[in-house]
Amino acid sequence: MTRAQSFSKRKRTAQRFDEAMQFQRAGNLQEAERGFAKVVASDPAHAPALHCLALLAHRRGAPDEALDLMRRAAQGHDADATVFNNLANMLREAGRGDEAIAAYRQALAHDPENLNAQFNMARTLLERGQGAAAQSAFEHVLRAAPDDPAALNGLGSALLSQGDVLGAVLAFQRLVDVLPDEPGAHANLCAALLDADRAQAALQAAQQALIRFADNPQLLVLQAGAQTIAGLHAAAEQSFRRLLAISPGDPEHSIGLARSLSEQHLHEPALIVCDELTHRFPQLADGFACKGIVLKHLGRTREAVSALERAVAIEPSFAESWNNLGMMAMDLGDMARAQECFAHALSLQPDSAQALFNIIRTRRNTDAHRAQLEDLEQMAAQSSRPVEDRVSLRFALGKAFDDLHEPERAFSHYEQGNALRSRSAPFDVASFSRWAQALHETFDTAFFTRCAGFGLSSARPVFIVGMPRSGTSLVEQILASHAQVYGGDELNYIIDFSESLHTRLGSALAYPQAAMALGSQQAEQLAQEYLAAINTLDQRATYVTDKMPANFFHLGLIAAILPNARVIHCARDPMDSCFSNFIQLFGDLHHYSYNLQHIAVFYNEYRRIMAHWAEVLPLRVHTVNYEALVDDVPVQTQAMLDFLDLPFDEACLDFHRTERVVTTASHWQVRQPIYRTSRQRWRRYAEHLRELAVAIGYDIDVTDAGH
Repeated sequence: MTRAQSFSKRKRTAQRFDEAMQFQRAGNLQEAERGFAKVVASDPAHAPALHCLALLAHRRGAPDEALDLMRRAAQGHDADATVFNNLANMLREAGRGDEAIAAYRQALAHDPENLNAQFNMARTLLERGQGAAAQSAFEHVLRAAPDDPAALNGLGSALLSQGDVLGAVLAFQRLVDVLPDEPGAHANLCAALLDADRAQAALQAAQQALIRFADNPQLLVLQAGAQTIAGLHAAAEQSFRRLLAISPGDPEHSIGLARSLSEQHLHEPALIVCDELTHRFPQLADGFACKGIVLKHLGRTREAVSALERAVAIEPSFAESWNNLGMMAMDLGDMARAQECFAHALSLQPDSAQALFNIIRTRRNTDAHRAQLEDLEQMAAQSSRPVEDRVSLRFALGKAFDDLHEPERAFSHYEQGNALRSRSAPFDVASFSRWAQALHETFDTAFFTRCAGFGLSSARPVFIVGMPRSGTSLVEQILASHAQVYGGDELNYIIDFSESLHTRLGSALAYPQAAMALGSQQAEQLAQEYLAAINTLDQRATYVTDKMPANFFHLGLIAAILPNARVIHCARDPMDSCFSNFIQLFGDLHHYSYNLQHIAVFYNEYRRIMAHWAEVLPLRVHTVNYEALVDDVPVQTQAMLDFLDLPFDEACLDFHRTERVVTTASHWQVRQPIYRTSRQRWRRYAEHLRELAVAIGYDIDVTDAGH
């Protein structure tokens, strides 16, 4: 072909391409497609025509044909950044992410400042789990366009994927500044704050956003989550009720409502919600799982097991419910079944921190477990894991290395776990000390003189109190083995009374000062409620025990409403008691326990209030020393039975054979004969506990010398 002929052919091709483009601009896509096809027939490597054909094929729903044409366009002459960008988009759409990233890089090689290709590559990198590379690409976009909302959102997500939650918070805050009228931007900020373990900040952000976007479901869900984490369960209840008003019958919101009610110890209303939910959604595993937990709180453990078994029958891969079934088995004393359930949960979710925690705490860890423990140490160090998971893993590792007699390594894990936990469960020393002092000032001799004759005369309740981990579970297990005693476990009723007392009495003062307004009629009403509650547990036994340890703070209120109740006070070696609190992963009511100095403050107030009760309390109190009990069970048991005017029962000495539900941290111990390994356990860690010892007035050196 001569040069003139070649020029003429290129000219005709260009004219055909221009004509096809005119058809496309006019919306006549069929004629446009025919025109581009003629161009390609004349010039098979004509990249612009192939590109247009690919886009038209994609538009009419022929993705495979479109991708093939776009590949040819990328191989043709005059292929530019736009061609490679669109090729990458089609590859990404086809699920071929790695090829898409390579095509985006080719687009950027043609045009390094192509922000569209840069953004699309960043998005694909994030989808492929390459967070650091995605972050770099989003930052490149933002250097050219600092306020690009999509890039800010992507940057926040990329930072989250790497565990940089604080960086993500900053990115999403910038997004909110750029898009203040976009509720989704506010929602992303709230979610990032929750991931950063900043529940209060997340709550404030959600509340501010809801002023502008009233009843936005996404923001309401985040508000409820922040309220739940912050322990504001009554507020969370209201958020879930608002959500249900917007979306009546929504199962997730119903579950949230049930949980928030249960957290307020409103277990019966929570059960009503669960019953309605499981009736409407009989194949919803989450509904039965929630019902199982509520039933557990009601003390209906066997029904709880049935509900959880229904959950895993519906959804056999429901790892959380298998884990909860294991915990129920522990409550029922079936440790072999518990281990089976935990192992099954772990097989379904190998990185489940809760299942790992439960497996480790229910076994004696040996050298055979070291490889697994090394893996767990790596998991616990991952900042991208949720804080609660890292806390559980640290406590599990502490227990494991204590079993292996490596106190330095064990203490390091306990210390790190407690430090993490204290961030989300702060303990206000000043407020607590003021509250404790108010107990002394409220429940004085004059108070008990004024309240003489108040309440009901029933002697059925027996309150077992003391520092947590002081032997209350052991004492209850021994007594509950007697034919005339029912073990009620840890009951929340007295604490609930104390928290609601100001409302009940119409007092402007909080508890304990509100008790100064207590009258005879209100005291009788509280007593009736308490006795009715324990009657739902058992109606035949002479005594029902309530072993909520912290009721030692509320003995003044108890004396006013149940003046014939008896109290068994469990005392233990101060260092053993305090250290045992430090290495126990408690729930929401023990914020003091995550810091040794805070434990000292709590312990000193415990001693002060017990000394105060010894001077002014009109109740009968019997003190059991834990060390004396484990040294001589028969003598100490007889003393407790004498205190309760009960005849001797041989079953009390075989307490570990008694079948009953035990829901506290001492599941395992009360199923064993008396053991002494927990005595003086703190000595292995003495060098770490000197400041604690000083704070509670315990001279380690003098004690060591006489030990």
